[in-house]
Amino acid sequence: MKHLITVFLSLTILYTANTQSVIFEKSYDFGDLIFCTSIIGTDDGGFLITGDRRKPDQTFTNILIKTEEHGDTLWTKELKYYSEFYTSKIIKAQDGSYTFCGTIRKTHSSSEDVYVANFDQDGNLNWDNAFSIGFGTFMGMGIRELKAGGYILSVGSPPVTPGSADAGFLVKLNAAGDTLWTRRFDAIPPKNYFLPVDVVETSDGGFVMGGSSGQALRLIKTNSNGKLQWNKHYDHISADAASIVEDSNGDLIICSVTDSIDTTGNDIYLFRVNNEGEMIWNKIIGDSGDDYGFKIIQDAKDNGFIITGMRTPDTSTASYIYFAKLDGGGNIKCENTFGPPNSLGFDITPTSDGNLMIIGFKNLFSVPDVNKIFIAKISNCEISRMEERQRFNTLDIFPNPVAENMQVNLPEGNGNLKLEISDARGKVLKVQELNSSNSTVSIRNLPEGIYFLKAHTRKGEVFTNKIVIRK
Repeated sequence: MKHLITVFLSLTILYTANTQSVIFEKSYDFGDLIFCTSIIGTDDGGFLITGDRRKPDQTFTNILIKTEEHGDTLWTKELKYYSEFYTSKIIKAQDGSYTFCGTIRKTHSSSEDVYVANFDQDGNLNWDNAFSIGFGTFMGMGIRELKAGGYILSVGSPPVTPGSADAGFLVKLNAAGDTLWTRRFDAIPPKNYFLPVDVVETSDGGFVMGGSSGQALRLIKTNSNGKLQWNKHYDHISADAASIVEDSNGDLIICSVTDSIDTTGNDIYLFRVNNEGEMIWNKIIGDSGDDYGFKIIQDAKDNGFIITGMRTPDTSTASYIYFAKLDGGGNIKCENTFGPPNSLGFDITPTSDGNLMIIGFKNLFSVPDVNKIFIAKISNCEISRMEERQRFNTLDIFPNPVAENMQVNLPEGNGNLKLEISDARGKVLKVQELNSSNSTVSIRNLPEGIYFLKAHTRKGEVFTNKIVIRK
């Protein structure tokens, strides 16, 4: 715990688009491969960062980096075990301490265990606990502090023998990191795959754990004792990067990735479900390249949401950090694609002055195999209602993907519009008059694929969106 690592800071040139202001950015160069996975603000206005660093002997170790408010490093500490799977998370506890969750090996050749550790703001260890749940590999994927104290963890476990099924676990800890109970949820045949990624405590005192189940996202809802209440699968969603929040209505909003929309790349996939797991709306954000959503948080300013991830613009072969601020309906209020080429945003946290800090990587896929931790402070955009109506005319549709009929919702006073549906080449295939703010449009005669919607108002405004037809 006392071992220090020297960190060098360097500045880079940003790719910037759209409306978001980058206040500053910095990178941390260890001269080797490093993955940074979590960031949290500290009481002094600075930040704690967690990551996994490959050492010269080719083993990985978890690290903690403490910065001041401008991102300058105050100290860096290496944790005492080998790390695995790049899953580390850090959260702030109610008592002002900081709790880490990740995956470790106690020796270079031992199996993987869940590791939970609690530190003060100076990085001094208060307590830690490394544990398994039987024989095999156990990965600490997600952690949340409970309202009444203690913690809930989501834990993944690959199959021990070929052909056997994965399992996901809910693990409840007390405030000192001791295990209170463990609940097991097996993968469902024939896929035999389940990797829980995130977990939240719900307003009714229960829990929702979410993760990947093959080419589907799986959500599991339990009561406060971990007893199953419902289990849902949402097809065509790759949930290895799923992030979950609960809003003030008790609904769940999930940020993930869909890899089944088209053949050109992945897209960011957002959807909202009620407390029974029934889908309310879904949204797709993406260009022709690969686009990923890694983290969603609530926006305390206006009850909306903020996401970060990765976008590959149509005009580029490189990926860049992506940020978007959304309203409660999942509509984009402001966004930005920025950063150095081959970078991504993995986590986001509010700053003490009301802005936002994003952490991610840069130099992805570089040769030699070296990348850097990258942080950027950005402004939390404020947009007036008039600006929002003028600049972000998004056509609200549901469901998406759609098979036969879709609901098209427009703001009040925007009935009697002409809707055009075009293919990827711009050929208009269907035109329909929309005579009300809520209209049903049939697409049953159109083949599977990606289509673009455009609705024209009498005032010259244009509402647009993209749909996927899947029979």
